[in-house]
Amino acid sequence: MCIRDRRINCERISGIDRTDAIFLMCKHGAYLIDTGIGKRKDAIDQEATPSSTSSSISNSVQEAARGLADPRDRVVAYQVWEWPYELMLQIHKRRYNLQPVAMEVFATDGTNQLMTFKDTTTRDQVYSRLHRMVSWPDTSAFMHSSTECGLAIIKDARDMWCKKFSSDWANNRLSNFEYIMLLNTIAGRTYNDLTQYPVFPWILADYSSQHLDLTNPASFRDLSKPMGAQSHQRTEMFVARYQEWYDTEVPKFHYGTHYSSPGIVLSYMIRLSPFTEQFLKLQGGRFDIPDRLFYSIEESWKSASIDSMADVKELTPKFF
Repeated sequence: MCIRDRRINCERISGIDRTDAIFLMCKHGAYLIDTGIGKRKDAIDQEATPSSTSSSISNSVQEAARGLADPRDRVVAYQVWEWPYELMLQIHKRRYNLQPVAMEVFATDGTNQLMTFKDTTTRDQVYSRLHRMVSWPDTSAFMHSSTECGLAIIKDARDMWCKKFSSDWANNRLSNFEYIMLLNTIAGRTYNDLTQYPVFPWILADYSSQHLDLTNPASFRDLSKPMGAQSHQRTEMFVARYQEWYDTEVPKFHYGTHYSSPGIVLSYMIRLSPFTEQFLKLQGGRFDIPDRLFYSIEESWKSASIDSMADVKELTPKFF
């Protein structure tokens, strides 16, 4: 692959789906085009020279994508995302399947996409080239990251952003939702990848009272502790299992499950498209048994905080 050609094969990530695509870096902007190609090929050894107008660019890149596609796909049109460099807000290196091969682009029009490349070297070359072509107007307002987690090239700058976000939140310049979403972004989480979906914490602990008493501390979850430590009795059970555990192959552990996973996210969102379809893909085309489907906030809270040794899940942004 040669980055100077500015056309790089990649995959666009959406939920649990991976779509073959091409990422183009042209004179005035970058473009992501779904191609419908059956398998990833080597980068295209041609210079990208689209017309100057947005509509002409869309037509030209769709024609290029159609020429590369498998005729059996019978795709009439291809999705195209166009990002003029002056509208690029953030560029983040990301992990995908725990591998440092992904990059996420955010634009001022609200669009963002996560794409993966064949290896870390390719991703880093694309990132460096794109970063040079974007003119960041003000580093105090625009964020980008050169590491998989973090918002800046050096740790001090990342810490600066964390302090700024915390200060803005404490002084009511950021809502709870905005603040938690920014923390998720810093941590490398994204709506585009169900394996790294944004995590929102349980806040309330009382789901049975007719009237919620917000002056009673017992109405709230203890945010200083993870879900596995909300109940003293269950905490002791986790500690006892850890201390008594002996296995020559499996090391000691407190929690055998995670607070977020594709299965957890899809179970919460099962009644909303496209999560319904993605849940069916994850379950082999069938819904799970009724008792394991999400049906009650109160019962989910009890399971995650008190009842189950196999449940420590948090929530998703949709609940907020």
